Amino acid sequence: MEILALSANDDGVTTMASRGGGGFATFDLPLPLPAGARLGALLLAAAGHAGIPDPADEPRIVAALAAAIAQGCGWTEVEHRLRLAGNDTEQWLLTRFVLRRDGAGRPVAVTGLHLDITARHRDTLLAELVSRELAHRMRNVFAVVASILRLSLRGTPEAELQAQELGGRLAALSLAYRLLEPSADPDAPRELRLGALLGELMAPFEGGATLHMDADVADLAVSERAATGLALILHELASNAAKHGALAPGRGRLRLEALARPGAVLLRWHESLAVPGLREPVAAGFGSMLFDRLSADLFGAPMQRHWRPDGLQVELLLPLEQLVPA
Repeated sequence: MEILALSANDDGVTTMASRGGGGFATFDLPLPLPAGARLGALLLAAAGHAGIPDPADEPRIVAALAAAIAQGCGWTEVEHRLRLAGNDTEQWLLTRFVLRRDGAGRPVAVTGLHLDITARHRDTLLAELVSRELAHRMRNVFAVVASILRLSLRGTPEAELQAQELGGRLAALSLAYRLLEPSADPDAPRELRLGALLGELMAPFEGGATLHMDADVADLAVSERAATGLALILHELASNAAKHGALAPGRGRLRLEALARPGAVLLRWHESLAVPGLREPVAAGFGSMLFDRLSADLFGAPMQRHWRPDGLQVELLLPLEQLVPA
């Protein structure tokens, strides 16, 4: 940021202006607050700012201060919209503060600054808009390619079956892209979580499958690379189970587990057949070779398969450095 001006008012409030309209103002607000006072407005007034926070954002500002007091944490940040009299243009501030305490450890003031992030916020919204449009077009490409395959190979039974299998893989990729697409809701999570990904991928098999996840695993963020790989791997496993295993009508049940392990997540796919009799295939098919290659390339190790008479069990260890965004 290039500083253009630095000044202080009669109360010692320091303000700084920068090129492009950005800047910040500092504040030191005594505690406790007056009864019925609006925290966001007080923080802005303490910095000599003429605006007020958007009323819809006031609860988040209050919650941030309450958490800082309760947890005794250091610097706390909260982004919120700003309203200026006679100006309908949406502006955004980043309010960053820390509690000042007395010798007994009691909070006596909120000290911090307001940083103008309007330009940055507009750039972020534009980038997300472009990303959503690209993701939408990518999903359309998947749908068009799948349609071309079906139409081109229609009338050839063997080729039609291969087209259906490839179309299913394209659909799995399309689902992963949809889940990774940035939301238009500014309050929506910015990252795809493992729980949401596995829930969506298993939703079509809800009647014959259960999903169990450790609590701290479900909230893990998932990178785009890992999400697309998991979508393809689980699609291949589900396709095989629907043809020959527990997801075939009346054949049994499926349980998918995501379990916390040191530095990793263990993904366990466990099929339970109503009538035992599963045998290991003589030769691996294309799908098996595909997800072996995917698991090795993306997560550093091939999947472990256990062919049991009562059902197939597959285990895949997902190292956190390959699973979560960098």
